[in-house]
Amino acid sequence: MKTCLAFLLAAGLALAPLQALAMEFKIKGQWIVNFDYGSYGKFSNSGRPTNKSPNPPAYTGYNGGATNTADNFGTNQRVRLQLQAIASEYLSGTVWFEIGDQQWGNAMDRPGGTKFYGGSLGSDGNAVELKNAYIDWVVPSTRLKLRMGIQEIKLPNFVAKTSNIFQDDVAGIVASYKIGDNADVTGFWFRFYNDNYPGSLAGQVNTPANYMDNMDAAGLLLPLSFDGLKITPWAMYAAIGPNVMNPRINKSYSSWNSVPSNTSNQMGNGITSIYTGMLPAVWATKKGQSMRLTEYGNAFWGAVTGEYTGSSPFRMAWDFAYGSVTYEHAELNRSGWEAFLLGEYKLDWAIPGVYGWYSSGDTGDIKNGSQRMPTLRSTTGNELSKYASNGNVISRKNAVTAVWTGTWGFGARLKDISFFENLKHTLRVNYFMGTNDPVMAKYFLGKKDANGNYTTTRVGTDFNAGVEGIYLTTRDSATEFSLVNEWQIYKNLRMNLEGHYVMLNLDTSRGVWGRGPVASGGWVGNPNLRDAWQCNLSFYYSF
Repeated sequence: MKTCLAFLLAAGLALAPLQALAMEFKIKGQWIVNFDYGSYGKFSNSGRPTNKSPNPPAYTGYNGGATNTADNFGTNQRVRLQLQAIASEYLSGTVWFEIGDQQWGNAMDRPGGTKFYGGSLGSDGNAVELKNAYIDWVVPSTRLKLRMGIQEIKLPNFVAKTSNIFQDDVAGIVASYKIGDNADVTGFWFRFYNDNYPGSLAGQVNTPANYMDNMDAAGLLLPLSFDGLKITPWAMYAAIGPNVMNPRINKSYSSWNSVPSNTSNQMGNGITSIYTGMLPAVWATKKGQSMRLTEYGNAFWGAVTGEYTGSSPFRMAWDFAYGSVTYEHAELNRSGWEAFLLGEYKLDWAIPGVYGWYSSGDTGDIKNGSQRMPTLRSTTGNELSKYASNGNVISRKNAVTAVWTGTWGFGARLKDISFFENLKHTLRVNYFMGTNDPVMAKYFLGKKDANGNYTTTRVGTDFNAGVEGIYLTTRDSATEFSLVNEWQIYKNLRMNLEGHYVMLNLDTSRGVWGRGPVASGGWVGNPNLRDAWQCNLSFYYSF
């Protein structure tokens, strides 16, 4: 009997840790297979070169590289898998893995890419990436919830459903506390970059590796919810280490016009958005070494966004934001604002809506920096524009811009048109105009500078500092037409068939952009200027 009791006691002690570690596991995921066909994505000549006639260059405008020479037709895929380990309603851990995007037939991540993703014959690529990894927990006996780790952050915007200022994956901590039935408060700290700077090159001012190269942001949101009304004011501050921004490519430190390739490799794809969104379009007057940063930059954003649904089926949404970034050199400063307004009415068969926006633009005085609102990074999900902006998921997008700084415009959409079960359609028309002074075109063309003795060519490359997309002056415009068809084949399987068309209208008079090619086949002037178009067929399997 004693032997039996001893055995049961030992077994209980052995099983006790297993019982304490009992977990519930949940798996979610999404498969996407996408077929693209389109051309003139950079609004430029897309003639294909041959062995006998290598010119004109093959500018299809796609692939994200410097050459934009991807084929008109392309197929790619992506897989995301989420594993969640739930200990209780107060504690859980989540990890997201992403496989792709893989382009069918291409061994690399894109034409001319450097990452082996294995889309060609034989496959077996290294395409598995960590997207998110975080823990959620609640402080005992409180309403305080914490999320700690690499996570996706979407700053609120009730109009476009995606933020022009910041939306992406980032490492950090988010803390939220429920104040009452109508209010929450959320605070966060993000670490964008740290310990990536490899140190100065020979001949440069001696700067050790990892010195003053961090970029951190902290902010506060106050979501308010009432009957038929939601309002979220928020604010964010970011400190930018000088060696996040300093180029590391030569002794003069004067080549700020593009993201150095070695810097991009060290710091990831996100650094491109920092260079394009946190610097002015024409960065300075080429003061050489004196332009090197030695102090932290300071950035601030404040916004109010919300929606009113108290008069259903009518809905109104708005978003207003202001931002600024200052450095030790005034020529590098950037500040501005943007405002969006949306009104829509839900019918039995569709949701018609109209919207408009305005974003401040550059005045033309490059000694005073930029008057466009600074931005960090915006990835995907824009509900106002699928192709001209970043509404698409893995198909081609951002024909005009990922963010809407330096533009104003209006649009109309007929959303979720449905006459048959499981089938709906959305029509969109958008008209963009620039808010930047036309004199800025002369700086881009290298025909004008603050001192009258320096020229630079920026137009026609992908990674220009201070330029998020197509730079529109007050004399330029773009028009987008879009049709999206969605068929819910099964509960977990959806098919999208889409068509998009964008007309770019630039002032090619001598007083603005002029005529003729710029920057080896860029989009300025005739006969280079072309309308961009894109069709895609996508399949989404979500579970």
